[in-house]
Amino acid sequence: MAEVVAKEELDKLPRWARVAFVARCARHVQPLFVARWGASQEQIDAVEQAICVAERSADCAARPAAKTARYAAEAADEVAGEVDKTASRQAAEADHKAMNDPIYAASFDDAHFAAAVRARDIRAHKDPAMHAARAAAGAARAARDASSDVAHTCATAAARATVHSGAQADVRAAMRHDFDLLLNTAIAKEDRWTDNTPVRLQFFSLNSNFDIDQQIERSGIIDISPEINAKLVDYFRRYPERLYELPSRQFEELIAELFDGFGFAVELTKRTRDGGSDVIAISSKPIQAKLLIECKRYARKRTVGVGIVRALHGATMAAGANKGILATTGRISAPAREFMALPTTKWVLEARDFDGLVEWLDLYQKFQMGKIVGASV
Repeated sequence: MAEVVAKEELDKLPRWARVAFVARCARHVQPLFVARWGASQEQIDAVEQAICVAERSADCAARPAAKTARYAAEAADEVAGEVDKTASRQAAEADHKAMNDPIYAASFDDAHFAAAVRARDIRAHKDPAMHAARAAAGAARAARDASSDVAHTCATAAARATVHSGAQADVRAAMRHDFDLLLNTAIAKEDRWTDNTPVRLQFFSLNSNFDIDQQIERSGIIDISPEINAKLVDYFRRYPERLYELPSRQFEELIAELFDGFGFAVELTKRTRDGGSDVIAISSKPIQAKLLIECKRYARKRTVGVGIVRALHGATMAAGANKGILATTGRISAPAREFMALPTTKWVLEARDFDGLVEWLDLYQKFQMGKIVGASV
């Protein structure tokens, strides 16, 4: 596997630019850890914290406390080890099952092949997650020791995380672009960087339009409100698992952008709103329609209860709207579904869970393509 950036090239970057670069590499492959592995929230938090240590250090050009960096790196490394250990156990279990399965028992070759196929599938899910966690650990270490050796190890782990992913070429190109962006900025004659120059959290989003991932800085502080647009929606269409990382207000803005793309006039309600709806969508063509949309950016296992649906129904009736829509990344409880299925509510209420949101993202893309085709005719 060809490296993204050689160690000699990393030597050209000032100290905090190196730290910012490896944090950025870890951030690029972080979705692979979430999407490719059934990680617990504790494991997800460990990987996130390790990346944040590096990002914050580069932002203020200050080394974190040795204990902080060591703890973050060790926690992320432990996650990588857990992934590797679990995958090895699963592969062994698959091998044992294949060898003892009556279907394959008559032929060692068939059993061996079945086990190999299963092991390959497990590895395709394990490797991206394991290397993504190791990249996060490397980023935390770089915050203390920003040598080119440490930085190169981290960048290499991030590159390895892409090997079994369909986005390998895109992610590696994005990493290379980030390096070139940092280097060209650092050596600019009018404002040459030193080893004491900080790299702000917003650096990539403000200086790059190469890929939408470079507009999302999730260092615990996402500020993407101005960039909620077609390109960002396409990013979430390709990586829907990242929806779980959005703060609630940005999730509401994303839903508003979807309905704007569907041809509605949209309005976000005030953040101090106390129940009812987060987005109002109005259409005048082909018929007049008013929709109230309640947005709940919940964890994947958190459930939306019937109380929220009842409140949405009441707000819909009070506003004289045609329909109330619940949009959530969580689950919809059975009582909530039963309430929406009542004869008096089934034509007034609608709900979209994670899978339904993915359908909206795909539909938005089709609307955008339709606009492009129509404009070119």
